[in-house]
Amino acid sequence: MNAGKSTSLLQSNHNYLESNLDTIIFLPDETNKSSKGQIVSRIGLKAKAVIADKDFNFIVYITNLINKRTFPTRGPTRKALLEFESRTFVSISNLVTLK
Repeated sequence: MNAGKSTSLLQSNHNYLESNLDTIIFLPDETNKSSKGQIVSRIGLKAKAVIADKDFNFIVYITNLINKRTFPTRGPTRKALLEFESRTFVSISNLVTLK
């Protein structure tokens, strides 16, 4: 407790966003009730978070996110997937089958 974990996470998130990298913050459902879908530090930093309960499927969530953000009108191509991977810390090779 009081070790600055949320502040450190939010600072890292800010730095990634400033470097034009996409980020996703996940928050356990147990803490959502008090934080209303945001991660908040004691010093006032905050960011929206995706709520993950015990049945949350991270692979399905990330795969859907890749498809919606990167390929709104057509299916994924190898080039587009590799470009997405270079902008994020998500390894697409484990999430989708490349054709």
